[in-house]
Formats: sequence, C-alpha cells, structure tokens
Amino acid sequence: MVARHREELDERFVLDHVDPVAQLAMLNKRGTYEIATRVEVSAPGYWLVRGMWLPTRASSGPTADACGL
Repeated sequence: MVARHREELDERFVLDHVDPVAQLAMLNKRGTYEIATRVEVSAPGYWLVRGMWLPTRASSGPTADACGL
C-alpha cells in the first residue's frame, strides 16, 4: 500500500527513504526468486506452470522437516 500510494501518504506522514520499485520487487515472492537467480544468489528453486509459478519442494533437513515437507 505504501509503495503504491507513496506521494499521497508523504503529504501527511513521515516515510522511510526507499525506492518504491525496489520495495515492490522485494514484496513479490516470484520477483524476488527471479532477481536472486539473475544475480546468482542462492534461493529456493521454482518453476513456471502455465503462467503461474510454484516453489520447488524442499529437500530433507531441519527446515523441511519442521515444515512437514
């Protein structure tokens, strides 16, 4: 909401100094995965399915076990 209505909110509130484009990209999980892949940073795997995306299932280990995967 803040990223999309920054100018209006800035007239009445003190806002942080953030690039709204970067803020929206960070909040978009698929976008975050795609950016991480592009800059070669480790991130969970994902794949596109008919225009939608699905994260890959976690392998084994404490995180996967704790999540019931």
